[in-house]
Amino acid sequence: MQPRSAAYLHDIIENANLIRQSAVGRTLSDYQSDIRLRHQIEREFTIIGEAVARLNRTDPEVSALITGASSVVAFRNAILHEYEELSDETVWNVIQQHLPVLIREVEALLPQR
Repeated sequence: MQPRSAAYLHDIIENANLIRQSAVGRTLSDYQSDIRLRHQIEREFTIIGEAVARLNRTDPEVSALITGASSVVAFRNAILHEYEELSDETVWNVIQQHLPVLIREVEALLPQR
């Protein structure tokens, strides 16, 4: 593992856990009606996507162990550059379906503390 890889993995897991905590007990309707919640979650997804992009560049062997790493980066790009086309349903689906997988995989990659 490259020296910065652990830092990127920590950024991914920290922000993924913040999203998970923010979504607990909430619904898509809650997400749609709370602009602060939407902005918070979108910000955390952009950090995750940037950390994965940096991991792709600096340590592709580790990045390859993250399912859909290129999709994570593409999702970040969609949030930043195609926000008007990105539906709330899509974001909520990523939280519900894909975020738990990302958390499990990154936790398994983190060096033991």
